Amino acid sequence: RREARGCLLGEKREIEERGGVLGGENGFWIGIVPGRPVQIDRILALVDRTDVAAEVIAAAGALADVLGAEKHLLHCLDYPADVALRRLPDADRALRAYHDQERAAVARELDAHTAGRGHWRIHLEDGWVGSGVPRVVQATKAQLAVLSSHSRSGLAGMLGTTAETLLERAPVSTWVLRPASWVSPIEPAD
Repeated sequence: RREARGCLLGEKREIEERGGVLGGENGFWIGIVPGRPVQIDRILALVDRTDVAAEVIAAAGALADVLGAEKHLLHCLDYPADVALRRLPDADRALRAYHDQERAAVARELDAHTAGRGHWRIHLEDGWVGSGVPRVVQATKAQLAVLSSHSRSGLAGMLGTTAETLLERAPVSTWVLRPASWVSPIEPAD
């Protein structure tokens, strides 16, 4: 739960108890409640190319609209085919073409996700998200980052997620959403 300019993010029941429900989407609720004001003028939504990107954009956008905050969207591009392309005779040209193609595809996807949701400033960064987020947070002066946690099973789930890494590295308050499809990587004991 976070309070900002008299707004509370949290469970619907808690918000109703403290002042009423303004709106909710995908388990995300915003309520106008008394509270210590916190200035949030810029919100940064962190998305990847999974199906939960739309949920992150919807939640970050709804909060930004309530607060009157600027909306920023970050996608960090990694290029898994680079290893194979480096073996080609004209590797530099192939890599440039591949990177340009990926950037264009991501830009189209983000445009589609933000269509009809007001003005978003879109940031595409090359490289690992753990390095890109601090750079973009500093450049945009964002006060809140919104991202989603993906559930993973087995060893991957035990080693941690990108969201957990970002919680350690992000130089800004961070709101991690759990999409409806989220499942704990740890099975409860019987």
